[in-house]
Amino acid sequence: MISRGYYVFESPDAAQDLDVPLFVFEADDRREVEAALKDAVVRFTVGEADGKLQYIMAIPSKQLGNWGIPIEPEDVPRIKAGVELLGVCATQIRFTGARKRSIDLSHHCFNLMHDWSGVFPEAVKLMDEDQFDAAQSLLEKLVVEAPGLHDAHWHLARCYKHHERWDDAIAQYLKAIASAEGPRAELLPMAAETLAHLGILFFKLERPAEALVCLHTALTLDPNHAEALVTYAALFTGNKDVLIACMARLVATEQLPDERGLMVSALCARTGLREAQLARQIQRRAQADAPSEPLLKPSSKKTDDFVKALKEAKEPLVPQLLDAASAAERSAETARDEAHEDDEPGKEDADADEEGDEEEEVDEEAARQKQVSAQAAASTQAMALVGLSLTGVCILGAVIWHLLRS
Repeated sequence: MISRGYYVFESPDAAQDLDVPLFVFEADDRREVEAALKDAVVRFTVGEADGKLQYIMAIPSKQLGNWGIPIEPEDVPRIKAGVELLGVCATQIRFTGARKRSIDLSHHCFNLMHDWSGVFPEAVKLMDEDQFDAAQSLLEKLVVEAPGLHDAHWHLARCYKHHERWDDAIAQYLKAIASAEGPRAELLPMAAETLAHLGILFFKLERPAEALVCLHTALTLDPNHAEALVTYAALFTGNKDVLIACMARLVATEQLPDERGLMVSALCARTGLREAQLARQIQRRAQADAPSEPLLKPSSKKTDDFVKALKEAKEPLVPQLLDAASAAERSAETARDEAHEDDEPGKEDADADEEGDEEEEVDEEAARQKQVSAQAAASTQAMALVGLSLTGVCILGAVIWHLLRS
């Protein structure tokens, strides 16, 4: 999609003897780029490749990137000074051809500060090599010398999490979230990733109320964040409506096929539902889903409101699906699916004698789902895990373990 990248220096004010960098990614197909950017949060970072610093762009929810622009060492002081002047790394996607305009991406990286010294990329490299002690030492010095570096706090939290220093990890996640703040004290979309990881950590620590606050806020900022969707569904393991909504969004955005399959298996292991039936309901929801629309009732994006909600978090957990009222309709679909499966060729004649009992079970399941929707309440994580079969526990544990390792 991206053919090459480069940077140039421009002067924001002719009266000032200072220029600022403009990072440019070039592409040929505007429609392809617009499709990739649609409903997506673009992530920027400074990394290292081929022995050089690189300004890197990626679109995680579309599994696209990492496109890098190499930075010449002699230009680093000018870039750093210019970025600090503007408070943003001005970034564009520019298209070849005289009639094609550019797309400004600066709103995706507003107020995002980077480490231009090379220390942060070195720490990330060490973490990739499982040298977490060495990486932690570098990052601890970096956050003291340059507080407010979002990625540095986030990766230091990962180091503490690796060493099971849970309180220190939470503190660093919260500092990373605070550094992802806009001019009106609102959380920026780039905070969604950190909020999701903090929510996953709270889930692991059996603090579901705090996990819910983090995940709800993450999905308010980025409705298609894959790990947040999976973990939000895991918080309400016994709630089929929540699982269908979250898994359908993953299907619609083509994310985490293995993880969503495991989640469906976990619910079926708990409830006795048929996987083929549940898969059809998820597919129907995905076909009608609009990834640009929020999945949950939006929470406040204000940093102070998030901090307050985190402190006041308490059980019971209540899902905030926007279309919870449609649970009864999906229950009717369940009944139709059951009837369809019972009519499949190859069924033994004896099945006919059991149809009455199965229909009663379907009716009971529909009534139960309707009651859950009307009450707008769900089990806490601990309650849900108690109800899971051994198979379901193992499957759900595998999903969360995979997310925690990221």
